[in-house]
Amino acid sequence: MSTKPMVTNFDLWKKAHNVVLMVFKITSKINEQDKIGFVEAFRQCAIEVVNQIAFAYYEKVPKERIVFYKNAGSEVERLKYFCILARDLGYLKEKAPIFDKVEEIGRIIYSNIYKFSKDLK
Repeated sequence: MSTKPMVTNFDLWKKAHNVVLMVFKITSKINEQDKIGFVEAFRQCAIEVVNQIAFAYYEKVPKERIVFYKNAGSEVERLKYFCILARDLGYLKEKAPIFDKVEEIGRIIYSNIYKFSKDLK
């Protein structure tokens, strides 16, 4: 019986994990006054994107896989806002690489939602 490869070999997971590492690096530079609530929420949001991608990766039922990808997509939208907020607070530059990486992850997630939705018809 063959088993599915580890989620850590999945390109989308790798991209999302890279963003988590970026978020931790960004948030480590945030001053004490801004840290309360913001850092934890920003980090948890990034981690949740990776978690939902992993759930989707291992889910065998296409309908349920779509649910996990939609959850990941929602978290990506939250993550975009945290990036905007970090930029507006002066912790990120206008064109920081994380913006493009989060957009790319969102595009892949929404593409997967479309693909699996199409397969249900």
